[in-house]
Amino acid sequence: MATKSSIMKGFRSLFITTVSFSIPAAFAALDQGLVGYYNFENNGSNYISSGGLADAVSINTPTPGTSGGRAGSAVSLQGADNDHMKINASFGQGNTLGTNFSISAWYKLNDPISSTNSSDRYFVYESTNNYTISYGLRDSGVGNAGLNDGQPYTTGSEYVIADAALPGWHHILQTYELNGTDIVITTYIDGQNTGTLTIASSSFSGNGLNIGAARDSVTTRGFDGLIDEVAIWDRTLNESEITEVYALGMDEQALVDNDTPEVAPTVESFTADPAVIINNGSTTLSWNVTGATSVWISPDVGNVASSGSLSVSPESNTTYHLVALNGNTSSSSAIEVTKVSSASDPVGPFVGTVKTNEAYLLYSPERTERDLRLIVTDANDQVVASQDTVNEAENDYVAKFHISGLAPGTTYHYSILEIVSEDTSYEIAGGTENHQFTTVPLQRTGQLFTAAFVSCANDTTDGVWAEMGNQNIDLLCLSGDTPYVDTGDLSVIRNKHRYFLQQPSLAALGCNVSVVGTWDDHDFGLNNGNGLSTASRKVNTRRGFVEYRAHDQYGNGSGAGIYHKVDMGAMEIFLLDPRWFSQTEASPVDSSQSTCFGNEQWQWILDSIRNSEAPFKVLLQGQIWQDKKNSETDDMYTYYAERDKLLDIIRDEKIPGVVLFGGDIHVARYLMHPQRVGYDLHDFIMSPGHKSVISSLNVYHPSLEWSRERANQFLTLTADTTKNIPELTARYLDKDGVTNLEIVVPYTDLSPKDSNSLSKGLRALWTFDDNYENSSVLGDRLHGAAPNGAKISATGGVRGGALELSNASQQYVDIPRSFLDDNASAYTASAWIKPATLPAHGSSERQFIMESCVNNHTGLPNASTSGYAISVGLRASANSSDKVNLQLHTETLVPKAVGSQQAPGTLAQGGFDTDIDRTLFSDWSLVTVTFDSTELKLYLNGTVVATHALSTAAPIAETGGLVIGGHRNKTGRNFDGLIDEIAIWNRVLTEQEINSLYGNGAPTEIPTHISYQDFDSDGMPDWWEDLFSLNKNSALDAESDYDEDGLTAQQEFGFGTLPYKKDTQSPYRRSSVSMADQVYQSITFQRNTAALDQLELKVQRSMDLGILDSWTSFGTEIVSITPKADGLEEVTVRSTNPISAQQEEFLRILFSPITE
Repeated sequence: MATKSSIMKGFRSLFITTVSFSIPAAFAALDQGLVGYYNFENNGSNYISSGGLADAVSINTPTPGTSGGRAGSAVSLQGADNDHMKINASFGQGNTLGTNFSISAWYKLNDPISSTNSSDRYFVYESTNNYTISYGLRDSGVGNAGLNDGQPYTTGSEYVIADAALPGWHHILQTYELNGTDIVITTYIDGQNTGTLTIASSSFSGNGLNIGAARDSVTTRGFDGLIDEVAIWDRTLNESEITEVYALGMDEQALVDNDTPEVAPTVESFTADPAVIINNGSTTLSWNVTGATSVWISPDVGNVASSGSLSVSPESNTTYHLVALNGNTSSSSAIEVTKVSSASDPVGPFVGTVKTNEAYLLYSPERTERDLRLIVTDANDQVVASQDTVNEAENDYVAKFHISGLAPGTTYHYSILEIVSEDTSYEIAGGTENHQFTTVPLQRTGQLFTAAFVSCANDTTDGVWAEMGNQNIDLLCLSGDTPYVDTGDLSVIRNKHRYFLQQPSLAALGCNVSVVGTWDDHDFGLNNGNGLSTASRKVNTRRGFVEYRAHDQYGNGSGAGIYHKVDMGAMEIFLLDPRWFSQTEASPVDSSQSTCFGNEQWQWILDSIRNSEAPFKVLLQGQIWQDKKNSETDDMYTYYAERDKLLDIIRDEKIPGVVLFGGDIHVARYLMHPQRVGYDLHDFIMSPGHKSVISSLNVYHPSLEWSRERANQFLTLTADTTKNIPELTARYLDKDGVTNLEIVVPYTDLSPKDSNSLSKGLRALWTFDDNYENSSVLGDRLHGAAPNGAKISATGGVRGGALELSNASQQYVDIPRSFLDDNASAYTASAWIKPATLPAHGSSERQFIMESCVNNHTGLPNASTSGYAISVGLRASANSSDKVNLQLHTETLVPKAVGSQQAPGTLAQGGFDTDIDRTLFSDWSLVTVTFDSTELKLYLNGTVVATHALSTAAPIAETGGLVIGGHRNKTGRNFDGLIDEIAIWNRVLTEQEINSLYGNGAPTEIPTHISYQDFDSDGMPDWWEDLFSLNKNSALDAESDYDEDGLTAQQEFGFGTLPYKKDTQSPYRRSSVSMADQVYQSITFQRNTAALDQLELKVQRSMDLGILDSWTSFGTEIVSITPKADGLEEVTVRSTNPISAQQEEFLRILFSPITE
């Protein structure tokens, strides 16, 4: 939880809000990310033996094991000899420690110099080859006389800390954190934050650390005294952990030991009272801890009794951390204190939900009730609407306005008056050119609309709000942790929301941009909170949310949830609530699992998405749609049943234009789930809006395409429906206006394609006729590579070529990416095989036909090390020498029970054995496996030979690639012989379909063609007819000409023109071309590439228009095809008869629907 900035702008309320929260054990464990721990008890060994840094090397004659350390023994160093310990710990982008880490050490000078103006310097540590990392002691003349001032240093900047080495032990801890293009270095001396330094990340690198000395090239600044308890983490510690490190040292406790853990102390309470203090008042910290040997509070407090109270007057926003120790265990708690400047300042006005003829606004003048009036005026400054209300104390003095009767697609201005008497009122807000809003147009096409999205925001987000103001946005979606609340105290909740909306650049944005939102865990009241764990808080967090948002809907309208939607014409955003109902009841899609959305919201989601007429539809929630792979459970992996059912409904009901949005994880990511909903599902994650980055949450996912670990980011989605093929453009931006990623998705790529043949659900197909390439709709994503000399047998396949593998040479084909849905509930895998050898009876030999795996294409952490949802192999039968075992394995999820508050586990299931006569593999055989989450079925040559029930019914676990002819680890266990026609479907094929694959041993080609749905078979896909308000249930409108430009609707689709906009230029022109000294009649036209799968286009010629059947498609050929913008092409077609050889010739363009 971030501490709010002490820099205030304008006239603000002065109050202090308090939030008490406990640090979860998962975050408080100081061994998490600890890669170096040097206690110097006997030598320079690193206590972290597994996955840690190298041992420290003695340079000259340091003496580890010297008594009198901070905790046990220490290393004694003689400055005159430049004694020191060297640690090989490279840092900087791409190096061992990277750009986010922490360093801690205790130090004690032998004899601090008492004279002034000394030029001596003693270094506690410095980089080995530069001074990018540096902390030393010198006499800078700012404190007591003598060499006792600390100096954090980095290339280009430094500062001095007075009296950082007075007699006795002192503690230094520095955190290094990547923030944008800079590294921010924060230094804590004796538990207190002393300030920060900044260095460009491009200049931040080093080879290692010298403990007790300067860089290698400087030998006269060695430390003279004792150094102990040096620790290095590969992450940035938080302030509670920093307090704990200091407290352990002050208690003379080792940072890590092997002793049996003591009983952890209990923080019974840690509070601040009162919650609101005006001006320079104080608040009282009170605490009660049991079972502790010592208790520490920071900042500026120190060691305290186990229970007590203390009056404090923070000068700025401060988080107080309490750490209780009992030997080698600890507990911690924290209180956030927010200080601003007065208690009566205004909020807003803010524009909220806007509709075609309605608008919602909010405003709070101060915390006293007033009679208010909203005045709305048109472009002629005429009053078109007004509303009177009172900012009632019951609603924390926030006034809401709802104006109706407005005109669609119209810009209005507004002002807010205070009504003093029946005859007297005066303007207190609005009334400027900036105070305006625009209603939603009736037309969904012909629009250009931009929405901005941000999550995880606080004081440090101001630059993001300012940059949004430069992006010409129409809507701002606050997407969770906006703000950080983390309490159930209503007064604190209200103050948090109030303060958040008072941020100057956000307030400037919200006065003319529609601002809506949802919540995530922190504004719901509790980190990782769900509807069960936050039951005691959520009524108040909802009340605060509702008071400070101007929506037309808050959940079900009767006090449950906050879900709602905004329809902006070209785009509709569904702001979901994954918190309120989560874990509170059984899921509506699987009664054995907990719900995320709850029954009411689930039905609302289905009704809303089914009835949406917007071209682009954004399913937005604060948490992410995948597994964030940490100890928390607030993601849709925990609720995979509802996630996947929702996506299945979108796919099965062929709902176009859907994309996903999530936030929460303090990292920006872009995922593309191939063909998940009948088209590629684009999944945008945007976080953080503030400065805190959590690199550890940037983890592997099979569908991840891009990620960025930087501060102050936001996303825009622009829907452009002015084009024949509308486009959705996503831009990942930062506070400086830099576009870090841009994705343009034409509407054709968000429209479902399907088939009634074997191409339905076909995700992968390798025919091995000429190469290792995939022929399915997933294309080159699944093109294979053939290490160790695997080759194609050009004519030896069951159809054409085949893959030829040698077991002795460990040959296989490696498929790089995933092809099944995330946690798919079904698949079919099929392969023709002709073994050259089979595993010998009695041997342990295994030959894999195929096995899925996880090829970590991202190089990011936390990828599965197994991934064998599909596993088909041969091994010796345990029963008969005449048989071979065709063995199956799979890996599935393990669902968790209702109310468990747990994410699913994973389970390896199998091996499932089936003995097959060896003679059956003397020639080509078709092996097919189906999986439906309850059982695996094995088919041989089109016939079921085994059914294996799963011990746990569940969908597959994570996959991310495939090994054809080998084991997932790609070492040994390889197939020996020929493999052909491997196909994988994201569904269970019927027995009839599987039998057709076999084809009595003579298989036909597996079709790969899929096309847009065209219910009325008029050559215009349903999505295009819906987009332009045509009738997808009648073919008659193919000949309609609504804009009266001489082109039918079918021709408008084929040419790529707009059926509602009269064309002023023809999409074709007649001319001539010269070739080989001959001149030919030609016709040049534009064509819509999206129509190529739906419409057959013919250029026909006629020599005599008087003859009815004179038109023919023979005697023409294409001259050129030139790509144009907007998915169009310019095509020139000529007659093959020279003009000189004919009397007269005519060319025309004819469209007709393609039939399968």
